[in-house]
Amino acid sequence: MRKLNIAAEVDHLCDFIRDYTHQNGFENIVIGLSGGIDSALSAALAVKALGPDHVYGVMLPYKHSNPDSENDAKILAEWLRIQHQTIDISFMADEYFDLVDPDADPLRKGNWKARSRMIVLYDLSAKYKALVLGTSNRTELMVGYFTQHGDGACAMEPLGNIYKTEVWEMSRYLDIPQ
Repeated sequence: MRKLNIAAEVDHLCDFIRDYTHQNGFENIVIGLSGGIDSALSAALAVKALGPDHVYGVMLPYKHSNPDSENDAKILAEWLRIQHQTIDISFMADEYFDLVDPDADPLRKGNWKARSRMIVLYDLSAKYKALVLGTSNRTELMVGYFTQHGDGACAMEPLGNIYKTEVWEMSRYLDIPQ
């Protein structure tokens, strides 16, 4: 296993986020906060790179989502001192499948929800003149654990070269609430 210099990698990723954002004419980031460690680290890096006033967090639960996940995301947003809001996507998914295919399988419904979340994030990115920050890590990308045009759609993917084990290391280094 490779051994990263975590402090140097954090600085490198913050430089990347800041430079990419500014070079593309933006000052702000919109990020989906799931309550998981990948979105927590991505948000923390964005705050370190741009400051809390330039990062907007969005929780996008479905009615069957674990309430602990949304609570964890809110705790993180408050810890980072970023603006945040919750938008329940249940009505979007339920209306669509009630109308089109009430018997759709769970995988199809899950991918549809991931794509719905990204639609909301890109709409908010237009509202806030912001880039959508991705949250997928290298391990997920290598095995295809993402939804095309869903959580795989973003303006930049700062964790795209960081393995999941390194995500945990970096998160501990930054004292991100677990």
